[in-house]
Amino acid sequence: MSQYNLIIIRKKLYYKIYQILFSIVRKYHNLRMKQNKYKKDKTISNTTLG
Repeated sequence: MSQYNLIIIRKKLYYKIYQILFSIVRKYHNLRMKQNKYKKDKTISNTTLG
């Protein structure tokens, strides 16, 4: 029984770690996308003005 509980605890722990990593990756990706979009918008406005 204790062995079984250990497996469940481990699975929960891995799932938690995975969720945290995934959220960090998503935040970073969203930040990068925003920066890229901002750069693109700037270049587009510059070319249209120029």
